[in-house]
Amino acid sequence: MRCKALGLVAGACAAAILGTAAPALAGSGNTATNSIGTLQVGSGNTTSSSIGTAQVSSVSVHPSVAVRAGAVGAGATSPVSVGSGGNQATHSVGTVQAGGGNSASHSAGTVQVSSVSAHPRAGARAGAARVSVSVPASVGSGDNHAAGSVGGVQVSSVSTHPVARVRARPVTATAGVPASVGSGGANRSTGSVGTVQVGGGNTAAGSICTVQVSGVRTNPLASLDVAGVGALLGVPLASGGSGGNSATGSIVTVQLGGGNTASGSVATVQAGPGSATSSGPSGSSGSPGSSGSSGSSGGGSGTSPGTRSTGSPTGTSSGSSGSGSAGGSGGAFRPPKARRPAAEGGGRAPGASANRGLPATLPYTGLDLGRWLLVGLAALLLGLALRRRSSATAA
Repeated sequence: MRCKALGLVAGACAAAILGTAAPALAGSGNTATNSIGTLQVGSGNTTSSSIGTAQVSSVSVHPSVAVRAGAVGAGATSPVSVGSGGNQATHSVGTVQAGGGNSASHSAGTVQVSSVSAHPRAGARAGAARVSVSVPASVGSGDNHAAGSVGGVQVSSVSTHPVARVRARPVTATAGVPASVGSGGANRSTGSVGTVQVGGGNTAAGSICTVQVSGVRTNPLASLDVAGVGALLGVPLASGGSGGNSATGSIVTVQLGGGNTASGSVATVQAGPGSATSSGPSGSSGSPGSSGSSGSSGGGSGTSPGTRSTGSPTGTSSGSSGSGSAGGSGGAFRPPKARRPAAEGGGRAPGASANRGLPATLPYTGLDLGRWLLVGLAALLLGLALRRRSSATAA
């Protein structure tokens, strides 16, 4: 009887704990009402009639470590900041919100991130030699909204700038890859299932299995300095236009680059326009030529012979004409078409094409027309023979 009584008391206590609105961990200014299993860290977080909610806002940490022994030393630090603004979860299940300005209503399985930054750094030295690595990253302050949705991941604009540097006098080498996704704005998911939105400005309504990524930009850089004489190489790359993407009443949609729209569609893949431009070492005789949007081989790798004939002092290739460089026409590389030798006298007169007969090559491919005509006739005869043989066998 005593064991039964203890069991009843424990059950009553558990029911009382689950039935209260108090969060499992809460900071000042957090509110939880009629919710179960709530974790709130920082301040400004609100949850109502929700189950399994984790909210983090207005938190910052700055851990660091350093060691030194004579001329040898090493250190590392990683400050992290989670912005303010508060998060809201209403009538939702399984919600994770970090930063501020995030809201989930009547949704399940939602992850929202905004206003988060981190700057891990590490370095080491041995005498006059030094090595350092820095990887700053941040998620912008754009808002994320999910309403009546299931399985959603929303991340505001993202930027990072990893840099590595090695210095051993008189030589210093540096490499960095700054990159960004989107330029802000709010991500919105309404009545959708399986939505991933990155970069801000993306909208999904009444859609299933949607992936939306705003415009991507990066500019890999490398520099070398030897006794005060330096060189710098950069390759700016961009994909997509401005703004976000929109999907309405669609199934299985992938949108990359911004400025894409899908409505009432099934199995759609959209990618915004891209561009690539290379810049050569400073102080050189000419900067490498610019490549096309697809970054095809041959374009942008150096000053092309075609541009030297124009006398351009900058040594940049004209992407419109594409003269003298493979792939420099601003698009994907295309093999040259096979053409018949032009007649003497500057070509044919108007109307002369009617008397020339069949062309020697197939259009757009440059393949020999005569050979493919023979292959076609052989295939036709083979088909007729097989058909006659099958008819004789059936009889």
